[in-house]
Amino acid sequence: MIGFNGDTKISASTTHLYVFVSYLFNLIFGKENFIEPLLIFNSILFTIGTLLLSHLVLKNPWHKAVFIFLIGILPPSIKISILGMEYGLLFFLEMVLLYYGFNKGKKWVLTLLPVFIMFTRIDTVIFLGIVFLVDIFCNKKSDGIMFLAEFWVFYQH
Repeated sequence: MIGFNGDTKISASTTHLYVFVSYLFNLIFGKENFIEPLLIFNSILFTIGTLLLSHLVLKNPWHKAVFIFLIGILPPSIKISILGMEYGLLFFLEMVLLYYGFNKGKKWVLTLLPVFIMFTRIDTVIFLGIVFLVDIFCNKKSDGIMFLAEFWVFYQH
């Protein structure tokens, strides 16, 4: 099976994107050695996501550094990095969407990232729904791509 569940090397994820990433690591590093590189990759993605979040909420570089450190030592953050579940990947994708899509206004991010996020975890529909509603209330208009992404996910489930 691709993925792992603690000490048992079975699939712990039914999400498409994470299983695909696990499969790639499995091909590159082999069935016996893919877990550690996957954990490192997941931790790096979580840290980059935290960096993007710090860019959104803080201005001072020292405050950003302290923020990243403090977020990184929280028990849920450590658990996310250690367990290697799709949360690091998901957090990274969500922060890229917020930072580059909404903060920097990159249209390709608004087109591509909702699809990747939906293929990471189905409960991210809630995240995308909140982002969609905030976008409507703040910009007084609807982003058609976000609306179509939301409609597609609700239609599928």
